[in-house]
Amino acid sequence: MQIPAYNEDEEALRQCILSLFEQTRLPNRVHVVDDGSMDKATGTLITYDAVQVWFHGRARELGIESNWVRTVNRGKRHAQMEVLATDVSDIVITLDSDSILDSKAIHEGLQPFADPT
Repeated sequence: MQIPAYNEDEEALRQCILSLFEQTRLPNRVHVVDDGSMDKATGTLITYDAVQVWFHGRARELGIESNWVRTVNRGKRHAQMEVLATDVSDIVITLDSDSILDSKAIHEGLQPFADPT
C-alpha cells in the first residue's frame, strides 16, 4: 500500500491512514511518500510530525510494516515511483492521501487474485 501526499490536510491524511488500519484484511506494509509538502503562505515545510508518530506506533501495534519518506516535490507520479521502484510485492495499491477506504476494500480487491484461472 502506498500513499503519495502533497500539502494534504493533516486530519484528512490521518483519516486516510486510519481507514487502512480498520481493514478486514490488513495491508502487509504501508508507505507514505510526502512529495515535498510546503506551506505556501509561510514557505515552511509541512512535516506531519504528529501523524508520523501515530502512524508508526499504530502500524507497529497491528504488525504492519510502516515507512514514511519525504522527497523533493516532483509530482504524484514520481512520489508513486519512489515506492514502486523498490517494493517487491506482487500487488501494490496506491491510495490518494484524501481517500478513505471501505473496511472491506483490500479483502474484496484481492479476491480476483485468489483464483489461479
